[in-house]
Amino acid sequence: MEYEEHEKWAWSVDFSRTEPTILLVSGNDDCKVKIWCTKQETSVINIDMKANISLHFTSPQDHNTCSWV
Repeated sequence: MEYEEHEKWAWSVDFSRTEPTILLVSGNDDCKVKIWCTKQETSVINIDMKANISLHFTSPQDHNTCSWV
């Protein structure tokens, strides 16, 4: 499956450590964070930021926690 919602290159992609087959997060130069369910073709959450995004998951125990800079 391909995910093509970002308006520019996706520089950061990370899979959840607790749910790697279900959840991933992407961020890039369009200043957006997108949270994806790998079982769906479109993102499930979109977060608009004011700067370019570099992200990673911070909690290997909790798939609901991630951070970005």
